Amino acid sequence: MRCAMTEAIAGRHGSRGQILVEAAIALPIAIFVVLGALQIMLVQHGRAIAEYAAYCAARAGIVHDADHAVMRNAALVAALPLYGRTDTLATFRDTWALARTNALLGSSLSGVPLVDVEVTSPDANAFAAAQAWQYQHELDALSADPQGPLAYQRLEIDFDDGALMAAHPEAGRLALTVRVLYPLRIPVIGRLIFEVWLLGAYLGGTPWAAELPALHAIADASGVYLVPLRASYAMQMQSNPFAANVASATWFGP
Repeated sequence: MRCAMTEAIAGRHGSRGQILVEAAIALPIAIFVVLGALQIMLVQHGRAIAEYAAYCAARAGIVHDADHAVMRNAALVAALPLYGRTDTLATFRDTWALARTNALLGSSLSGVPLVDVEVTSPDANAFAAAQAWQYQHELDALSADPQGPLAYQRLEIDFDDGALMAAHPEAGRLALTVRVLYPLRIPVIGRLIFEVWLLGAYLGGTPWAAELPALHAIADASGVYLVPLRASYAMQMQSNPFAANVASATWFGP
């Protein structure tokens, strides 16, 4: 009888020990899975903000002659919640200053913008078409050489010229891509996701090839893990785009 009780107690202790061992193995894995899922959901939230930033950049560009600086500022304002609080005027001002100076990335890497804009339309061909159209209809205002370089100081596209828009609809359409650097917030998980993404980008090829060394340097220097998110938007111009305004992105992968 006594032996049976001893064996039962020992069995209970053994089962309890086995449960503790299994919990010690499974609990960290479960935590990593939950935190990983949370970080992925936050990335999807970042994608939604990138889409909104692209919309804001396009909306600003169509009424400000496709001015690159105006579009980039509009996209940055839309993306500010990714980088800090914006619920009051004071916190908005502080976050805006942080984003404009790139203090998030460290002073040694301040040349890397958090948000960048690349205009894909109107392109050089669209301005060439508008130039040729103007040449045909305004010989007194343009050079006599329609094949000359696109160097006219007054080169622009008349967005409300119905005949021009009918012949070259792409000339009056502003299309752009916004690139937002999204900070991975979850400790450990963020770094793990960043390292896996970085390795895959290096091995598999990526449109952000030119940006990878800078992102790696930022992670090493400041412990901020950033992944680029892109979103595109297009709208019909409501002002005349000028070739001088449609500047190239300052920091954008090929």
